[in-house]
Amino acid sequence: MGSEMCIRDSKKPVLWETKLETMKTIDIVRIQYLSVGEEKDFESSIPLPEEDITTVDGWTREEIIRKIDDGVLKLEVELYYKQEDVFEEGMKRMNLGNTYFQLGNYKAASLEYEEGIKLLPDEKRFYFNLGLVYYKTGFFLESLKMMEKCLKKDRKYAKAYYFRGIIYLLYKSWANSLNNFKKALLLEPDNPKIYYNISCLYFKRGDLKRGLYWLNKAFEKEPQLIINQVFKDKDLEKVRSTDEFKEMINEVRESISEKPELEA
Repeated sequence: MGSEMCIRDSKKPVLWETKLETMKTIDIVRIQYLSVGEEKDFESSIPLPEEDITTVDGWTREEIIRKIDDGVLKLEVELYYKQEDVFEEGMKRMNLGNTYFQLGNYKAASLEYEEGIKLLPDEKRFYFNLGLVYYKTGFFLESLKMMEKCLKKDRKYAKAYYFRGIIYLLYKSWANSLNNFKKALLLEPDNPKIYYNISCLYFKRGDLKRGLYWLNKAFEKEPQLIINQVFKDKDLEKVRSTDEFKEMINEVRESISEKPELEA
């Protein structure tokens, strides 16, 4: 079912309508309202309308039968889910996918997110989470595609820009990476991880001065968090050996130790 299909207010299970004439046939559409899961029991055979039903063009049941027999009309069926059931089922898929993701079962997580997209195609988090699955499993181009789909749903979703920046950084696409990090920063100016990754970008490009500038910005946000990260990052081994880095680390550690402890 396409995302453009509207959920109708009526709870009547069957309605008859006519569409505008397209070329040589007119489609009469039977609309079936279902709860999620009921489509398994749905019969593909399409019954004719009741005797007291006429189309918007005023055709009677007998006229409809005759036109179908003559091949003038074509019967089609469209399935419509009840809106509340769709949302509830979609959130179940989200939660289950997130649980699988946390357990490291990325295949199962991706299946749940894909089913969730079918139910709630406008929910940005499904695309983002599926992008994370691709990132975790090394399918970086697929991850980029999912992040783009996420941003089509919400151009202010900072996490998607951030992870696009991470992936472009892996490919050493410096300009694209920096552009995405800065977009994320505009939306989340207090996120220390963004500042840190911008510093890593400059370090990898061999620009120690700018790298230290952005690293200092990261320290201003969350000093202890960034200290822990900077000493775990194998890519920063050369940076850690410089006098400029050592001086900055000493200053940050002093500022941390000078902070008064909060009373219990």
